[in-house]
Amino acid sequence: MSQPVADPEIRYVASATTNKSSLRRVMAGTAAGQFVEWYDYGIYGFLAVPGRGQLLPWR
Repeated sequence: MSQPVADPEIRYVASATTNKSSLRRVMAGTAAGQFVEWYDYGIYGFLAVPGRGQLLPWR
């Protein structure tokens, strides 16, 4: 028995229902996530050098 093949037109229907407000919401969420990620990376990088003396006192 073979698997039924999905209709290739379905993906066009899903993309046609996307509106500008949902696209803005996705873009805003992506931008916020990137900001938090880079902020976390920056704080870690800034505190890694002074903090290593407390974590590794023999160095």
